[in-house]
Amino acid sequence: NIICRSPADAVSTRFGRMSLVRHLDDCRTADVPARVLRLARPALDLDVIADLAEFERAGSATHTQSQLARLGIAHH
Repeated sequence: NIICRSPADAVSTRFGRMSLVRHLDDCRTADVPARVLRLARPALDLDVIADLAEFERAGSATHTQSQLARLGIAHH
């Protein structure tokens, strides 16, 4: 996932469970406008083995894909 801020320290970076909700709460508290964009490719976390299959199905010419292919984990 991706968080874009301007300025870069407009709100703190949160990680883990419910981080999106916490980011949005921080934005409301700081009176910072927020918008959530649901984009398939950036939203795909590679947390478990099944995620690699999904990543490969999506097709990608990324550094991540190249490294997975180099390691023999995914096809290039």
